[in-house]
Amino acid sequence: MTKDETEGLSLLQRYADDPNGRAILRRMADSIEVANRRARLYWTPTVRKSKGWTVNLRISRVFAITLRDDKVEIALVAESVDPAAMTTLIAAGDYCGSFVQEPGSERYALDWAEAAEQWKSFERAHHEMLEYEGTDSKIRNPEAHAVIDFLKSTLDRDLPYPERELSAPLPLAVGRDGSRMELLDAFAASQPGRAILRAIARSIEAANEAGRGHWGTTLAPGATYVALNVGNACAIRFHPDKVRILLLPDLLESSVRTALEEKALHLWDRAAIPGSSNYELKWSDAAHMWESLEGAHHAVLAARPSRRTAFYRSHSNDVIDFLNRTLALELPYPDYGVDAGEADSTPSGATEGSSRVGPEFGALVQFIEAKGLRFPTETLANYVLALQAKRFAILTGISGTGKTQIAMAVARSFQAKIRDRQVGELDESATLDDTVQMTARPYHFKYRQIVLPAAFVAGIDHDRLLDPDPDSNSGTIALSYPGGLTRLGFWRDPNPTRNVTWLMFARAHDFRDWYLENLQPGDQFYISVREGETPDDHRIEFRLGETEVAERRLDNRVVVPVRPDWVDNRGLLGYFNPLSNEYSTTPFLSLLLEARAEEKRAEKEERDAHPFFVVLDEMNLARVEHYFSDFLSALESGEPIPLHESEEVEEGRTESGAVVPRQLRVPSNVFFTGTVNVDETTYMFSPKVLDRAFTIEFDRVDLDGYTTGTHADREAGLSLDGGDGGLRLTPYRKPGRDDWRKFSKLDGGRLHRTLLELHGILEEEHRHFGYRVANEIARFVNLSHEQSTDGEAAAEAAFDLALLQKVLPKFHGTQQELEPILRRLASALGATSSDSSEDVPAGTSVAGLEPGTETNVEGRTTRFPRTVAKIRRMLKRLEQRGFAGFIE
Repeated sequence: MTKDETEGLSLLQRYADDPNGRAILRRMADSIEVANRRARLYWTPTVRKSKGWTVNLRISRVFAITLRDDKVEIALVAESVDPAAMTTLIAAGDYCGSFVQEPGSERYALDWAEAAEQWKSFERAHHEMLEYEGTDSKIRNPEAHAVIDFLKSTLDRDLPYPERELSAPLPLAVGRDGSRMELLDAFAASQPGRAILRAIARSIEAANEAGRGHWGTTLAPGATYVALNVGNACAIRFHPDKVRILLLPDLLESSVRTALEEKALHLWDRAAIPGSSNYELKWSDAAHMWESLEGAHHAVLAARPSRRTAFYRSHSNDVIDFLNRTLALELPYPDYGVDAGEADSTPSGATEGSSRVGPEFGALVQFIEAKGLRFPTETLANYVLALQAKRFAILTGISGTGKTQIAMAVARSFQAKIRDRQVGELDESATLDDTVQMTARPYHFKYRQIVLPAAFVAGIDHDRLLDPDPDSNSGTIALSYPGGLTRLGFWRDPNPTRNVTWLMFARAHDFRDWYLENLQPGDQFYISVREGETPDDHRIEFRLGETEVAERRLDNRVVVPVRPDWVDNRGLLGYFNPLSNEYSTTPFLSLLLEARAEEKRAEKEERDAHPFFVVLDEMNLARVEHYFSDFLSALESGEPIPLHESEEVEEGRTESGAVVPRQLRVPSNVFFTGTVNVDETTYMFSPKVLDRAFTIEFDRVDLDGYTTGTHADREAGLSLDGGDGGLRLTPYRKPGRDDWRKFSKLDGGRLHRTLLELHGILEEEHRHFGYRVANEIARFVNLSHEQSTDGEAAAEAAFDLALLQKVLPKFHGTQQELEPILRRLASALGATSSDSSEDVPAGTSVAGLEPGTETNVEGRTTRFPRTVAKIRRMLKRLEQRGFAGFIE
């Protein structure tokens, strides 16, 4: 026996030996039974040392009961305690605070006698705490069974042990029709599950008889559950491990009702339909008992029929189609009439045509020219290939050559339309002066709570609608919504500097289900005050504007002007302000979050994500390593970048409502471009930065062509005119060994052998490159070969550009350091004497490059004119200044 078990059982024995203590143990046993029925996966007894040894009943992270040597601490929902009993409790007990996870909760410490005497007066409020919807308990303590065994033997009670699994979850499979029918397919694959599907089909027929617009079916995002909704209530909902059913329990036989309550994992009354209750069961128990429950269930389907269910916006015909196909039935669709609007066959957020490609290269060239921009075809192809191969390109060269313009033009050409749910404005005739527009935040769905805007609360305090009890800082308020009328609890933070009021709906099951079914994070809704004839009739009104699926263009680009005073990443990612408890965001961060949302949207719709573009203008005005090093690392490793540590900011529980994750992985559909000018006000790049980008020079200025409006396109050797249907930037894949193997076979292996020879020369001087650069060169060349009608010529031109942009940028130093290695590279890249100068573009001669040296290539031509021309310029600069670098 462990020390924890020994100390815990010793404390329990002291309670058992005292009459008041024994009464408390009986109450604790009652709470265990309630917890097991309402939250089977969430509860566990624990023993721990905290100001002496204690025995506790935990519901997830909430300590519902704590037994101490001289006191008992009990957690309860203050608003549910009778006011007179609450006054007595406050007078007799010590207030121990509340739980952050459950606003409105309070905990009191009582001596044994007071606890035994008063327990009955607050027991209902205490049992409500046992409904806390937390996460599965992570406690795996050996003393849990010892505590239960002691209570069972001492009190002669048949108490349950805490469970860690309700049942084996249903295996999720891919739907046979290719749609997101995983949960339905899983049910159809087993006999109990198939029995439930047939029962749901019968319920649909019964609901349709009560009213064709009275019902609807919902397939939750991610196929996490499927529901049949009737009127203002959820009639059936099934998950992989449980099924919820709504029925009228008074219509059940007493033996059936007793068995149902024993097997129920969770049960509660349904205010929307008087006399009804919800029961959650293991799916195997539900299948076994369904026949005996069906009459009471069908009775509730016809109760208070409505012209149109409040859940009509979330209806999915896919569920009906699946049941008809799987069970060979002819179930009807609901008919919501003209008010419901025509069903939109396009999924929410779907892209028109669901195209996963960008523009064709020829169309991109025309688009660029239509914008009045002048770039050689090869320059445009080179830039697109760099983004495809690496996601990070540096554009360098003299000022005013269009570096920023080409980046923005390419981004605009990839701008896509998507279809989104959009909530419109309220009818002006129905809008009150105090109407406030709000946004559904992730924490609403996680905690079932809403922070009311401070301005809204201040504006209605004079009506005393939200005047809390001074002792508990909590109360209740009436709320009307499209699904009916209910009462919600609220809690006011006692800290006057925070001015935060919470509206809580975890236990308002009718409103909670309606909210979760009809809204998703980011949706808009409206709240206002509706005055009644008396102050007691005042209520908050919750409304939605008309929701429609509409097209919008993705805002897929941002230009970030780099500031000289940047010394960290706050200029890009913003920062957390501890004084205001808010996160100061930036346009750059907003684009990353939108790109992440597009990734999730694309995954849900089973398509490729649309690309987003970041242009860092004048990137080297500040040291790149200071503000961009996190991104350089994250792009390679895929690890997230930490942003802050505030749970409130992460969940949008701040005054501004901004939702910023604690850490952010750089989305794979974001592409970075940095523009660079070099003068006395800028900083040079370190090899680490250059090694992680394709560095493209913009140094051609064709003033003659600018005058005549024609192109002197001397770089016609590379064009992406053979792509299959259009240019693709997503899905992005990091270059790897497969690219290298494929590259080794191109052009009969000649390019591969050339690169190996160059690598050997560089290795002798310890200037060689690693596997990453080799893979990136290979990927760059392979992509050009795949996307050109003349693959061999395109591959050779791309190889030349890859050498220029991935190997040479790291060369900078003195004449003594660089001249020998540059001359050897030039010699290795020179053509043989048998090569014809007619086979290469004009201007490729390297005659006179190395006069008077042993490796004279006078009069010879080369297959790689771009790289050799750059070497020539660097050698000339070495002769003139004694120092040279790639970026001039």
